[in-house]
Amino acid sequence: MEEKKERMVNCYCTNLRRASSLLTKYYDRTMEPAGVTANQYFLLHVIGFLKECNKSELARHTGLERTTVIRNLDILLKKRLIEQAPGPTRRNGLIRLTDHGKQTDEKGMNLWKRAQRDMEALLGREKLAVLQELPAELWRLQKGLDPPGHK
Repeated sequence: MEEKKERMVNCYCTNLRRASSLLTKYYDRTMEPAGVTANQYFLLHVIGFLKECNKSELARHTGLERTTVIRNLDILLKKRLIEQAPGPTRRNGLIRLTDHGKQTDEKGMNLWKRAQRDMEALLGREKLAVLQELPAELWRLQKGLDPPGHK
């Protein structure tokens, strides 16, 4: 019987989505000892950096959709990693880390650094440099600008 080989789809979007999914799963597994996913840790860490922020500020600062931020914040609230504080207006409450959230941020940082080192060892700095530049380049498509060479 002939062994079936997975056929690679020559679609940039599909291949980037696959790569993103695999990378996210790896980071999620790495972050398990901290009790958060990679996306949850990213938000937790940014909140810690900002000290206090509202949901809209967090969405703008991270470049994520506000609904995605809110969905993940609900999880962080349930895990008691963040807390809500009164804001300048009733509708504009602030978010900040709890003591447990600060501890999780510290533990998560060590795990995240390990994942980063693993990626450097696997892919090399040259490929990772392209990965770092890619979102800024692709942002042009989001903004409605034609990619180079488009007529």
